[in-house]
Amino acid sequence: MLPVRYDASAGVIRVQDRPRGAVILLPRVLPPEAGTRFREGWMQAAAIPLRERDTSWLREHAQEWAAAWSRSMGLPEPQIALTKDGRIWGKCLIPERKILLHTSLSCMPEEVIREVVLHEVCHLKRKEHDAGFWKLMDEKMEDWPEKEGILCRLGRKIRREGKASKAAGIRC
Repeated sequence: MLPVRYDASAGVIRVQDRPRGAVILLPRVLPPEAGTRFREGWMQAAAIPLRERDTSWLREHAQEWAAAWSRSMGLPEPQIALTKDGRIWGKCLIPERKILLHTSLSCMPEEVIREVVLHEVCHLKRKEHDAGFWKLMDEKMEDWPEKEGILCRLGRKIRREGKASKAAGIRC
């Protein structure tokens, strides 16, 4: 959750997104609850960035992240491919060392996309969702459950708004 701070000296309401380094200043003339409403809607507003239609950004960055995580696990680098088919955000094809990502991920916040990529890279090491798999996820990204929750909430929003045409049935 983004912190909301009322800065009386500057006459503004500050909403800070520390991981991204953004500081949003709202005029103090707005009611105090405006900062809270803004904070609550921040992730939804940030979920539809300009790169929504630019799947090359998704492929390029996912490949970088997958390469780094696979190296850190002592694994060969997997290939990243994008798909519009299917009902899942990501899929690991273990024998082919290939990770499929749904193109609708391109309208998610970067940290959520990273979680999906990490999840699939972890499957290259641990096929099943067993204790070892979740331990590996915890080691690489402590706050992965929060990111997965954001994915589910924003995924429902994207489907409702029709931004994920073929992904209408994607599961969280």
